[in-house]
Amino acid sequence: MSSKILLKFLGGCLLVVMAIAIFSSSPDVAKADSVSGVVNSPSSQLVIPYDERSFRHTHVQVTNTSLDTDVTVHLQLLDANGCEELNKFDTFTPNDTHVYSLDSLVSNSTFTDLGLSGEDRSGYGILVITPVADGLADPAAIAFNNLHGTVSIFQVGKSIENEYRFNAPGRLAVDAAGNPLEDGTRLDGVVAGLEEATPGQLLYHYNDGGFDVTADLILFAISDNYFGGADYIPGSGTSASYRSTVFDNEEVDLSCGSISVECIDIVGINSNLPTTRSQHAEASDAVVCDATSHGAGWDRHINSSAGGPIGGAGFGDSSTFAVLG
Repeated sequence: MSSKILLKFLGGCLLVVMAIAIFSSSPDVAKADSVSGVVNSPSSQLVIPYDERSFRHTHVQVTNTSLDTDVTVHLQLLDANGCEELNKFDTFTPNDTHVYSLDSLVSNSTFTDLGLSGEDRSGYGILVITPVADGLADPAAIAFNNLHGTVSIFQVGKSIENEYRFNAPGRLAVDAAGNPLEDGTRLDGVVAGLEEATPGQLLYHYNDGGFDVTADLILFAISDNYFGGADYIPGSGTSASYRSTVFDNEEVDLSCGSISVECIDIVGINSNLPTTRSQHAEASDAVVCDATSHGAGWDRHINSSAGGPIGGAGFGDSSTFAVLG
C-alpha cells in the first residue's frame, strides 16, 4: 500500500483521523496487513485504538529499537467519551521491549501497576505513546524515531471469538522540510513536529467462504497540542469527518459521503458486513455505505480523507491513517 505523507504545522495544532478496517470471518483470526503511517520501521509516536469492553482485551508490545539511548514515554489513554485523558510515564532502556495489557498497565521500568487501565470509564478509546524530555518534570514531546509497536485485540469467552493483529501506526518526528529530526529535538509544532499522513487504499473481498463475515472500521481523531514545546497533549473532544471514495471490482463508484466521528467510533462497512460486535447486539448500527452491499467480488476505498473539525476550535489541517486486515 502506498501512503502519501504531508507535513503542515498550523498554530501548533494538528488534527489526526485514523481509520482501521479489520475483517474477521468467524471463528477466525484477522491480521491487518495494510496500514498507513509508519508501521514497518520505527517512528516517534504510536497511536493505537484499544477495546476492553465485554470479553475484549488489548495487548500492545512496544520496543525501543535504539541500541544506545534510554527514552521516557508518555502513555496517554483517551477515553471514547470525549477523549478525556488518563496518563502516566514509563522508561525504556536501549533495545528494550515491553507488553502493555490494557486490562491493567504495568510499568516497564519498575514492573509495578501504573494504576492505568483501558477498562476505566467507557472501556475503549485511543492509546497514544509519545517520547518526552523528562517525564512529569518536563513533559515536552521530543523527536525519538526509534519506537515500534504491535497490537493484538482479541475476544474470548463469547460464542464467537475474534483476534485482530496489526503493527501500531506511527508518526515520524520531522522538521518543516519533512526530514527526520535528531533524537532529543524538542517538538514545538512550528519548526519541528509529528508528520501528517494520508492513507492509500483499503481493499476487501466479499467472498465469505460460508462464514458470517464481519468488518470493523475504527475511526478516531486526535489533535496535537505542543504548547510551544513545553508540554504535549494529544487533544480532547476532537471531532472530524471521514470520507472515502469507494469503487467495486467493476470500477463502479459506490461512494456514500462522509462519516462523523468524535474521538473514536467503530462502524460496519455496510449492513451485510456489520461490525464484529453486532454479533452480540453491542454495536452501533452506523455503516460506511449500504450501496456497497453485493454478494461477491471486492471493493476498495481510495483517497480516504478527513474533513476539517466539525464545529472545531481552530485545529490545523487534518490527516488520515488506514489499516486493512
